[in-house]
Amino acid sequence: MKKFQETFDTLVEQVRNENSFGTIDSADGVTMCTTIWVDPERERGWFETYDAVSGGSYFHAEGSLDFYTDEDGQLTLSGYDGCFSLPDYIIRKLEEHGVKDDL
Repeated sequence: MKKFQETFDTLVEQVRNENSFGTIDSADGVTMCTTIWVDPERERGWFETYDAVSGGSYFHAEGSLDFYTDEDGQLTLSGYDGCFSLPDYIIRKLEEHGVKDDL
């Protein structure tokens, strides 16, 4: 697998901003603009995702992606940082590129 970066849009059913006290804001039917970058050689990557309407003023998340190469040589997602729960659409896009999910 080679290093890659991809930017894509995804329509999500619901987006929420939450903290330890609960939900701060939520919206239904939001288009999220997302960029992922993966460097298999370094077993590192990053992501950024934000709502298209406000350019990230309403909803925004970014963080790092951690990988390892398994015994078969397949790049495998092993962790992330930056938000409480890594969005499903980011995991699906990584899988489309051949990354195995081990979260």
